[in-house]
Amino acid sequence: MEFSHFWYLFIVVFGVMPIIENICRRFMSPTVNDWIDAIGDVLILVLWFAGTLYIFGHFFRDWRAIIQNEKGEIVLYLTVAPVPAQNVNSSSKHHFA
Repeated sequence: MEFSHFWYLFIVVFGVMPIIENICRRFMSPTVNDWIDAIGDVLILVLWFAGTLYIFGHFFRDWRAIIQNEKGEIVLYLTVAPVPAQNVNSSSKHHFA
């Protein structure tokens, strides 16, 4: 399945920018409650990135990011592909009564 780099950047920018704005606004506040909320927002941001990497690794196993310089040489080649699950023989499955 082909997934355009534009759409990935679109999802990242519009999914992350409001959270980053909220974090910056809360860290500028002098109250402790706002700092606690900002730390919670940072955790949400980390979980969001982890979730998107998991989704791309699970559903788009052949998704690749290729970053090239001006000359067209490949600078970074990133492949998101998790380790495949091991096959389980049908004879070794547990049967419960």
